[in-house]
Amino acid sequence: MDDQHGSCSASRSRIDRFTDLQLSRFSATTSKPGPFCRKSFKEIKTSLKVRLQSLRRDFEILMMKSGESIASFLSRAMTIVSQMRSYGKKVTDQIIVEKVLRSLNPKFDHVVAAIEESKDLSVFFFDKLMGSLQSHEARINRSVEKNEEKAFQGRGEFRGGRGRGYGRGRGRNIGHMSSLPSLCAYKG
Repeated sequence: MDDQHGSCSASRSRIDRFTDLQLSRFSATTSKPGPFCRKSFKEIKTSLKVRLQSLRRDFEILMMKSGESIASFLSRAMTIVSQMRSYGKKVTDQIIVEKVLRSLNPKFDHVVAAIEESKDLSVFFFDKLMGSLQSHEARINRSVEKNEEKAFQGRGEFRGGRGRGYGRGRGRNIGHMSSLPSLCAYKG
């Protein structure tokens, strides 16, 4: 049965790797495809369209998750883009840059505004955007670490203020246990 269909019988895992260009090359090299082979071409093209549509949807709904690093977000984005390109979809750097800028966490809003105002996005490359965002993330992480270190140092040095008293200031300490009976005794 395989001899009758020849090279037209492709497994489902290989179907996903075909592009329209590969299909056109394949059809040009075969002499006269049989009815099964024509049906296979239609099935393959349909599955390619469905897969590409799914990737477009994934790209459209792509958003940076809370707590996700820039590197992992950009990696997810480029995985989708490279899959779309493997199916023959032309995705320019401008489309990728605009999508990434729209999809970042709010903590990057000021960086997005600066890039959009200072750069021409039609000629701005993805690699430059990736470098800018990663360096900004590194600066944010350094400042957060410094603030955490200061907070821990501040807690260790504080010993409760001056003197031996329990409360604040120089007046009577109402919260202290020795003053409690004298306040409760008054029933005026």
